[in-house]
Amino acid sequence: RDSGLRFQHEITDSRREFEGAVRTKQFDLILADHTLPDYDGRAALQLVRSLHLDTPFIFVSGTLGEELAVDMLKMGANDYVLKQRRDRLLPAVRDAVKLVEERRDKRRIESELKIVEQRYRQLVEDAPDGIFIADSEGALLDVNRSGCEMLGRCREQLLGQSATDLLRRSEIPRFEQLRAPMGDSGGLHSGEWELRHAEGSFLPVEVRARSLPDGRTQAFVRDIRERKQAEYALREADQRKDEFLAMLGHELRNYPRHSHGEHQAPYKALHRFLG
Repeated sequence: RDSGLRFQHEITDSRREFEGAVRTKQFDLILADHTLPDYDGRAALQLVRSLHLDTPFIFVSGTLGEELAVDMLKMGANDYVLKQRRDRLLPAVRDAVKLVEERRDKRRIESELKIVEQRYRQLVEDAPDGIFIADSEGALLDVNRSGCEMLGRCREQLLGQSATDLLRRSEIPRFEQLRAPMGDSGGLHSGEWELRHAEGSFLPVEVRARSLPDGRTQAFVRDIRERKQAEYALREADQRKDEFLAMLGHELRNYPRHSHGEHQAPYKALHRFLG
């Protein structure tokens, strides 16, 4: 009462009561005598640990010898206090309560981190772009679903492969030149590459890569086939336009002005251009 601690307690003095209590209730601390009428502290400790409870367990006994106390500590007891030294009980309890709080905080933090990691993993998996993680040597450590689908391979087929295994042979020297500056923490790269598909064709992609503090490299890879096809179609259209204008200019320059059909020259040029 003079300790400043506020607590609720439950006293059990039989095997049945103790086992019923620890199986159905949650305790922050267990104080146990080594010798009970039909039970003993060793059996109580074994039960608590067999239930995978991390509740601090302190022996308070007048018959616990040093050798036996060491054995109990090896079995998972947190401390022991001799009844002749009850002045040690309060510090032992305070330490145990602190341990409970630290363990709860640790479990809470671990649980929150697990949730964050699961959310991050889900975001990575659902990303429309391929996301690749490679070690300092260029070997793939992880790849998301979009990256696998992009290259026509499953994750197991890609993990462990070198980035150079996915490039055109002619682009490997360019890749090696970029690796040195990328090795610095925070190094960035953005450029277009072609990656080898499982079927043997090469896929045009845009890569944005950065070096991570731990030496790994993270790359965001976007399929740019549609963009390349649109660019090619636009170049073809521009080329056909230039050809038409050149042909039209030629016809206008060379068609006789005095001819009665001179107004037909542009239409003849257009007819020849369109076939």
